[in-house]
Formats: sequence, C-alpha cells, structure tokens
Amino acid sequence: MAAVAIRPQSASACCHLGEVLSGQGDFDAAIAQAVALKPDFARACRCLGDAFANKEDMQSAIVEYRHATELKPQEATYHSCLGLALMHSADFENALVESRRALELKKLTKTEPPPASGPDGRQSELRR
Repeated sequence: MAAVAIRPQSASACCHLGEVLSGQGDFDAAIAQAVALKPDFARACRCLGDAFANKEDMQSAIVEYRHATELKPQEATYHSCLGLALMHSADFENALVESRRALELKKLTKTEPPPASGPDGRQSELRR
C-alpha cells in the first residue's frame, strides 16, 4: 500500500496493490484505477478480468481479457484466461479457439531465446 500512497498515479503500483489484496475480496477498485491510469496496461486488464471472474461476472471478465489479448496478442496467459471465461459462459467454440491459441503461443515461447533483461535481472515492463 505504501507504493500507492507514494505514487498514486502509478498504474503498476495500483495493479500490484490489487493483486496483493486479492485474498481480501476488495481489490478490483485498485485494479480499475490502474486501468484508468494506463488503459494500455495489459496486466491490469487481465487482473481486472480476474476480479470480475472471481465475482462470476463472466461477460465483464471476457471484455477485460479480450482487451488484454488485443494489447499483447503474443501473451499466452491472456488467451488462456479468455478461453476459460468463454468456457464458463458456454461459448465453447470461441473458448477452444483461445485455448488453442494459448497452447500455440506457449510452444513458441519454449523455442525462443529468453527476453533481454534489465540490470536487475528482471524483464522490463516496457519490453513485455
């Protein structure tokens, strides 16, 4: 919470706060703030989708997961989340399409060299 108090305009800090608070059930406000601050922040869209899915609001979850896949089409996790939400909404045909896409992307990333990392050894958010 200190990061959000220090940097309330940081989409990453708001998203991280939402992830940390996920066990307490009231984390979607922080994630929604992250999306509002930086609408092109795919991880925040995925986290907001998770918040909706946890509340069994699959239609809203699908909207957020779809947005995440549009922002980062090569991210297998986002396609997997979308596929699961579509499955829970009984849209089995599109769920299968997204699940297959996630598997294809996973196979591709296993054969590619690891991404460049920053001086701290972690991949930069801008490079993801």
